[in-house]
Amino acid sequence: MTTDPILRAKQVKALKAWCRNEIPYPEFCRDMKCEAKTRSGAPCKNDGTVWGNGRCKFHGGCSTGPVTPEGKKRVSMNSIKTQVV
Repeated sequence: MTTDPILRAKQVKALKAWCRNEIPYPEFCRDMKCEAKTRSGAPCKNDGTVWGNGRCKFHGGCSTGPVTPEGKKRVSMNSIKTQVV
């Protein structure tokens, strides 16, 4: 039960705008499904309007943080505050 790719792209774009508080909730996204592939290969049937990327909380959740040493160093540099004298 996959949707039209063009409609899906419009729904995801509208959800991203909604998450940024640019527009009210788009009504054509009400019955949107996640559609990510599960381990069994079937599409996920959960509600896809939880995150701005059109996925459910299991398939499009928050980032797990940096993985590479370069990414970890970049994040650690964000916490260093410079003193203004």
